[in-house]
Amino acid sequence: MFTNRFTDKRGRFFSVAAAAVLLLFYTSGVVLPPAATAKTCTTPLCKVTTTEDLFVDDADYSSFAEAAAKQLQWLAMQPPQKRVAFGDGSVCCTHIARAIETLLHYLQKNPGRLQLNRYIRTHYDIYQAQGFTACNNNEMLVTAYHEPTFSGSRKADNRARWPIYRLPADADGVLPTRAEIENRALFTGLELAWLNDPFDAYLLHVQGSGKIRFRDGTIQAVRYAGNNGHPYMSLGKLFVDKEIMPLEEVNNISIRRWLTAHKKQRRQMLQHNPRFIFFRWGDTQNPAGSNGVPLTPKRSVAIDPSVFPTGSIAFLQSRLPRKTDSITGNKGVQWQPLHRFVFPQDSGAAIKGPGRIDLFLGAGKHAEHAANIMRERGKLYFLLLKGTPVSREKCCQ
Repeated sequence: MFTNRFTDKRGRFFSVAAAAVLLLFYTSGVVLPPAATAKTCTTPLCKVTTTEDLFVDDADYSSFAEAAAKQLQWLAMQPPQKRVAFGDGSVCCTHIARAIETLLHYLQKNPGRLQLNRYIRTHYDIYQAQGFTACNNNEMLVTAYHEPTFSGSRKADNRARWPIYRLPADADGVLPTRAEIENRALFTGLELAWLNDPFDAYLLHVQGSGKIRFRDGTIQAVRYAGNNGHPYMSLGKLFVDKEIMPLEEVNNISIRRWLTAHKKQRRQMLQHNPRFIFFRWGDTQNPAGSNGVPLTPKRSVAIDPSVFPTGSIAFLQSRLPRKTDSITGNKGVQWQPLHRFVFPQDSGAAIKGPGRIDLFLGAGKHAEHAANIMRERGKLYFLLLKGTPVSREKCCQ
């Protein structure tokens, strides 16, 4: 089983990307312990024949079946010979589908923990993500994101003063930066709604989707419609670089507190990120990932599709904050082990390289609090049925 080995000063970033993880995490700024020795495997994914980790699932079967069914639907829509990235090579989508179908069928028998572990080792080739190149123990940085709900209005008033916009009909190529759009009110007339807080509006841009609670109590979803073509720049890294707060204290809660206390600097800080998101009204389903599949809470993950196979099945080991009545920050949080099968169905501007994975937690207060503080070490394995060919040929996404 995975044993968590953390201290309070463990060099970490809070991130709110593929949703919540995009806010603070900046891949090249991750601080992890240096390796004691050089890695024996230099590719993003390495086949392993022995591991002490147990392949047991700590979540309910219904969520697995739901996520697996969505994954299989997506795979069924792909051309028969489409290949997806698999480390330095690629693998055919039909082989990925067989791996998922086989495990889904077996789990319907409700096997015991040791039976499941034995079945995985007997019938599957196991490939471990090699994590950050600085780590000799193949560890990933595991963060989480959620679907937020913010207060707002369908019309601007003295409380709701921060608009979100529809995608311009003539949008083509690179559009103005966040600062230019906001300071010059370039898209007046395209407002979709107004939010009560500028940091809420910023977080909605980082998330790419969420919900707005209106004054009459109704709640409506907004979804990603496009962006201005500029790169994402990390607000959390800016706070560290300016020595406003130390790395281990940077999170959603502390940034909101600082922005509230320094309103004169708020606009300049938020406009450090030139990337700007446009929205559309959405339905009542969970938000869709980058491959168009509605996400399943605690099963869907965001990965870098240029390194890891989107549409596949993987196994994640890390830890999660326990569900408690109140979580206000990093201190006093109780943690529980995380061991479960997950499905890569999303990606994000901050989720780059073989050392990053982002777990979707759904909606609600606990999901929000957990996403705010989760930046843990973990291990990630990908599963293919034994004998599945992995080509050295690179694929085109």
